[in-house]
Amino acid sequence: MVRQWLHEEPDLSGAEILRRVRVTGYRGGKSAFYELVKRLRAGMSE
Repeated sequence: MVRQWLHEEPDLSGAEILRRVRVTGYRGGKSAFYELVKRLRAGMSE
């Protein structure tokens, strides 16, 4: 899901992605989630 959003909208902010996943039920922490998004972005640019 997150990869798809990043693929479709590469400039999407981490905060907006977090908001979207929380709507779908994510209850984890912000820091861990932002680290995941950072790693996914880095992997997409390779």
